[in-house]
Amino acid sequence: MLGDKLGEGKVTGMRILPSADGRMVKMEVTFQSQGKLLGMDSQNMGSYVVYERLPGQFYGEGQGITMTSEGESAIWHGFGVG
Repeated sequence: MLGDKLGEGKVTGMRILPSADGRMVKMEVTFQSQGKLLGMDSQNMGSYVVYERLPGQFYGEGQGITMTSEGESAIWHGFGVG
């Protein structure tokens, strides 16, 4: 499973938001994707916000839902630094 492609998707919306201090970038991204999750057809959708903490360093956090064709679903919340 490591290195396997999980799905394909597209960004459905993007906007720049005002930051707390007005100097750094803050961006909201909404997306939708389809693919296979543990061998089942699935659909994933959610949104996340990316903040520029220092010049060149970004922090993002988001949430969404993954639904399978079998009727199962999972709500997710994630974060990361890059």
